[in-house]
Amino acid sequence: MDESSPVYENFMNKMSAMGSGRPKINRTTFNIGANVLEKRVANNSRKITIIKSILKNQKIDIGEKLTTPEPDKTTEVSKELASINSTLVSIGNILSTDFANRIAIEKGQNKLLKDQQQKRRRAAAESGVETVKKIGKGLGKITSPIREGGSNILKALSLLGLGVAGNLAFDFLKSDFGQEKIGEFFTFLKDNWKWMLGNWDRVLEAAGVHPGAHCFFAFSFGPFLGFWIAYEAATQRGCVCIPAGGQSTEQRLHGILRQKAEHLFCTPTYAMRLTSYAEEAGIDLSGHKLKSIIVAGETGGSLVEVRNRISAGWGNGVAVHDHYGMTEVGPVAYEMPGGQGGLRIILESYYPEVIDPKNLDPVKDGDRGELVLTTLGRMGCPVFRYRTGDLVKIQRGIDENGFPTFDLEGGILGRTDDMVVVRGVNLYPSAVDSVMTRFPEIKEYQVVFENLDSMLEAKIKIECEQNITSALEGALQESFSLRIPVTAVASGTLPRHEMKARRWIKS
Repeated sequence: MDESSPVYENFMNKMSAMGSGRPKINRTTFNIGANVLEKRVANNSRKITIIKSILKNQKIDIGEKLTTPEPDKTTEVSKELASINSTLVSIGNILSTDFANRIAIEKGQNKLLKDQQQKRRRAAAESGVETVKKIGKGLGKITSPIREGGSNILKALSLLGLGVAGNLAFDFLKSDFGQEKIGEFFTFLKDNWKWMLGNWDRVLEAAGVHPGAHCFFAFSFGPFLGFWIAYEAATQRGCVCIPAGGQSTEQRLHGILRQKAEHLFCTPTYAMRLTSYAEEAGIDLSGHKLKSIIVAGETGGSLVEVRNRISAGWGNGVAVHDHYGMTEVGPVAYEMPGGQGGLRIILESYYPEVIDPKNLDPVKDGDRGELVLTTLGRMGCPVFRYRTGDLVKIQRGIDENGFPTFDLEGGILGRTDDMVVVRGVNLYPSAVDSVMTRFPEIKEYQVVFENLDSMLEAKIKIECEQNITSALEGALQESFSLRIPVTAVASGTLPRHEMKARRWIKS
């Protein structure tokens, strides 16, 4: 109650007249939620104003039901205050009940709205699922014949080893037009395969392989195109082909003797491995019928030292014929006439170039460079100016029939990525191998490169029963003007290889 108001002053005067003095009023404030009251009962602003003036310094929580306290029976003032308080409690209870009802109504309305929204979303989702199902059933009816026909096509193509996936219609394959296109496709494949077989036949002819000869293939038949073509070319030439892919070295040696093999197909490394193993196992090779050994897959087949060592190991005047080819391009070159080593590129099938691997400029005849090839007949997988990575030295000339020749002196000399610079000297695997093969006492060797004090150094490990380390170091010094330490290791320490040897170790 405002103390300056006439009502308050009149009330105080009446109390003084009664002799009780100015009564003391409890200053505890009542908070009846002014903001809520103003919003909820805006039409009753006059009542709210009166209640605020009376309860200026008192607090009432309208969230709970109020109870009327027992009046103080000692004075009339207490009775009036009790009456006022009772009235306020009743008003607060009414407002509290109304507020609680309104909150409950709003919650109910919100829940009803959410339920309706969820029902609408659920109905929309179910409708979408049904639509997708209908579309899926329709597509299934359309694609079912295609899938069935495609399965038959894939089975047919897989037998050809093409790895080609097809999704052609079965009706198309049965049609005259489809049959015509399939015939053209098979003809295309046969022509490409025939082209590669023809190139390998040049290799067989140069090696003196005649129809009816017994050919022994001492290698495993895996994803290695070269030997598959060699086997098929020898078969079509009318030779007796003996596969020995799953056999051990000892079994292969006995097979060569038992089957009276005339021509052996393997890598240069494995040709020497066979004779060294025969010596260790005590297998007598003097009765073999070999006339030639056709080598490929690594450098060394055209090197005089390597050829002489292979021939000496087998004896009986066995000739060594080198061959060069790549899976990416096919059979490329055959043994040069004369049996002195070197390779002759099949110019009917390839257009060769030799470039400087650094500046890509053509090199002069007699200079070392990287071989670049373009295929002229492999239409199924043609290559244009393909950088082989193989180092060669060219010799151009004219053959006995007046046709131009493109020969590789010394065969494949190495690879561009195999060359290692040691103290300013360029070392190639083929050059090191030519020195190592001068010493027949060496059963196996390995070249290891290490960085010492920021400098690349080379060292060689050998398997040898005799002490030839000093002699070998002298031969290396003479050939390369470079001191390369040589260490003898126990027999059987170094790895053996049936395919391409890995003697060039870069740490």
